[in-house]
Amino acid sequence: MKFVLNSKIIESENKDKIKYAIILLHGYGGDGADISSIAHTWRHFIDNTIFFCPDGPQTCKLNPIGFQWFDLSIEDQNYINDEVRKTEKILIEYVDQIKEKFKLNNSQIILAGFSQGCMMSINLGLTSNEKFKSVIGFSGKIINKIDLQERMNSKNRCITVSW
Repeated sequence: MKFVLNSKIIESENKDKIKYAIILLHGYGGDGADISSIAHTWRHFIDNTIFFCPDGPQTCKLNPIGFQWFDLSIEDQNYINDEVRKTEKILIEYVDQIKEKFKLNNSQIILAGFSQGCMMSINLGLTSNEKFKSVIGFSGKIINKIDLQERMNSKNRCITVSW
């Protein structure tokens, strides 16, 4: 199966049966290969899990060899909200493809991200119709608190880590 987003895919060392998936979303200007270093470490400690490290859907305007989840170079909140919603639709399709291929449901999937990937993980996790196993964000923020409150659908557990 070809996924809607180009992805680096890493399996855990013990992969008898895939029971879980962790989707790691990179930061602004990065790519799936950047954030896959986390998966390469975690794979030694988390059994029966497959890690997905997709590239963002857009080439980054400020770093054309990297990717972005949405454009940060235009400081117009309405524009950003529209871009975020477009990317959420792509990520929903991506998650659905993972669920179909590996016979998983949302309760077996963790969304995690760094920086802009954290922002997308939080947005997707809290607006999803189905609860994820958890949502983990590193060094990110809520994109638009009012918009998110209006669209919040789930009671996902969110863990945010900042330093």
